[in-house]
Amino acid sequence: PRESDDEAQAASGLLRWSRIVVNAAGLACFAAIALTGFYSYFMKGAAMTGYRLMVHVAAAPGFLVAAVAVAVFWAHRNRFTGAPADTIVLLRKLFFWAAAVLLAPTVVSILLAMYPVAGPDDQRDLFLVHRWCAMSFATAASLFGLFALLAWRKRRARG
Repeated sequence: PRESDDEAQAASGLLRWSRIVVNAAGLACFAAIALTGFYSYFMKGAAMTGYRLMVHVAAAPGFLVAAVAVAVFWAHRNRFTGAPADTIVLLRKLFFWAAAVLLAPTVVSILLAMYPVAGPDDQRDLFLVHRWCAMSFATAASLFGLFALLAWRKRRARG
């Protein structure tokens, strides 16, 4: 029995560190993508080219892998069950699923725009879908992170 307890504790520790690494890597890639993407959006004359585009595109695969891992790690905790939840937890769940849903059109729209599937007008439309879904995703993901931190802080305060 003692050996299996040690193995379970080691597995639990590994899972905890995996979550920390995935969250940190995802946050770093998210920051790179958000900074490069929002810079181009808010600076009207600044097209995303050169180094900004390379950073944006280079960080995207790492971000996508981390986002999927975060979704897997957090999906069970963010289920909508019959059990009552306080407002903070309910908002965390709502923004988690909003971000999870918005991730798909954000990725698919820009992938379709990169390949010769669509004509120039359709590529522009796909880019706009990418832009608006990405901004909505960034908002939902940021609010999910905020409410996750608030829920964690509240849970720790209770002991």
